[in-house]
Formats: sequence, structure tokens, C-alpha cells
Amino acid sequence: MITKLRFKNHYSKSLKAVSLIEVLAVLVLTGVLLLATARMTSSLLIQLRNNEVEDYANGVALQALEAAKSPNNISISELPFSTGSAYRILLNPGGSSKLEQTSLRQGSPDNLGCTTTNSYYVNSAAVTGYGQVPICIQIIIKTQTNPYGASTYYELTARVSYTLPSKSDNFDLQAYRYGGFNVVGP
Repeated sequence: MITKLRFKNHYSKSLKAVSLIEVLAVLVLTGVLLLATARMTSSLLIQLRNNEVEDYANGVALQALEAAKSPNNISISELPFSTGSAYRILLNPGGSSKLEQTSLRQGSPDNLGCTTTNSYYVNSAAVTGYGQVPICIQIIIKTQTNPYGASTYYELTARVSYTLPSKSDNFDLQAYRYGGFNVVGP
């Protein structure tokens, strides 16, 4: 009988030792998984903020292109050249907007850095964690001729630029305008 007790006692000690090793292994594995999850969540939050700014910049660019395409609600300081002219847009949500020609021709609006003092500055996106992110839009207008007729139309390119703490980005959106412009002085 004493032999059986010693055997049971020895058996239960080895079981406890295996359980402790298993628990330690599980703790280490759980720690590694938590660390990986935290790192992935952090990068996903940064990407979410970047997407929020890009979506807002797309919306402002579309608003600028719609204003530039509008037959009645846009005036222009000078007609474009066939090779293309660069304009800044002055958006007026309540009525007529205006395109003003700038001295910087077909350069990226981030040549001087997209700030609120940039001549192409349009609006700022309020983004949690970034604060106000300035958005600059340059409208490039090229005169085009329809190859199948004598009509003239205009190719409009909105060159959008913005700067985030992690990166600077720019992209182009295109649209077309048929009909002339209301030319007004600068």
C-alpha cells in the first residue's frame, strides 16, 4: 500500500510540472498575439485617418470640377491656352465660383507645400489626430477640338495635393466642359 501512495504522489507531481510549462507557453503565445494585434490596430487606425483625408480631398476636388463644368456658375479671369493653363478656384457654395489664372503653370500645387498660405489652398479637412489638414487644388484647363466636328471643348484636370504627418500625396481627377466661359477681369 505504501508503494501505491508513492506512485500516485510521483505521478501527480509530474502532472503539475507539465501543466506549469503549458501555462507558461500559453502566456508567451498570448503575449505575442496581443503585441501583433496592437501593432496591426495602430497601422489600421493610421490608414483609416489617411483614407478620411483622401475621401474629403476627393469631395472637394469633385466640388471644384463640378463648379468648373457648370455652364452658368463659373467665371474665368483669362481663357486657357491650348497647351493648358493653371488656375486656382475660388469656390462659392451659394452661387458663382471663379477660376483665377496663376503664374505657376502646370506645376504641382505642392511646389511650395500645401499650406493655408499656398495660392492653391481651397479648404481644410478636420481629422481626429491630425487636426486641420490643408487641401490644395490646381485646375488645369486645356482647349481641345473635336476631331469629328469643329466644336471646341475643354479638358479640366483637378490636381489635388495634401500633406499628412506620415506622407504627402497628390492625385488628378479629370472632367470635360462643353461650351465657353464667362471671361471677367482678374
